[in-house]
Amino acid sequence: MKAIPQFLNMLLAIAIVYIPLTQTLGVPTEVALLFQGAVYLIYVWAIIQFLSGRSVKYME
Repeated sequence: MKAIPQFLNMLLAIAIVYIPLTQTLGVPTEVALLFQGAVYLIYVWAIIQFLSGRSVKYME
């Protein structure tokens, strides 16, 4: 049952990266979108690993 709270934390992290970068820190929109895209890719890869039950080191 530890996976469900961690999964919800991942979804929250995806949602809250863009706004603080642009409004609080004053990062240009294009750069903030690059960071947001990297976060999306990492979390999508983590979700794929979670659903498949395999880690990267065993995928060939």
